[in-house]
Amino acid sequence: MADTLITQAAIAFGITDTATLGFFESLEYEDVSDKIEVKDGDGDIIGVDYHSKRYTVSGTYVIDTGQTLPTVGGSITITAGARKMAIGGNTIYVDTVKESLINSDVIKCEFTGTTYPSIP
Repeated sequence: MADTLITQAAIAFGITDTATLGFFESLEYEDVSDKIEVKDGDGDIIGVDYHSKRYTVSGTYVIDTGQTLPTVGGSITITAGARKMAIGGNTIYVDTVKESLINSDVIKCEFTGTTYPSIP
């Protein structure tokens, strides 16, 4: 007999794709930019330029085996749960996916992704 996945809320942290995702154990956001330090003739730093802003997102969730895993290059949309990092409704492009089989009917999925403020 297949396991029954029971959770208080089917989807947590504002994930909108309720048809394919299970429930989240964790979700992390990181604000990332490239940095260039400008130095004068003496080698002292006189300015800093932050550019190429992006957010990295990683998470772990549990699904039934009948549900679809995200795919590398695919996308996930975060809504209300991303408000602290100002990700809003931006698309998160999946970079890595790791699948762990808990038993014959439950899968734990870990993923990482990147969202770019200048790409909706």
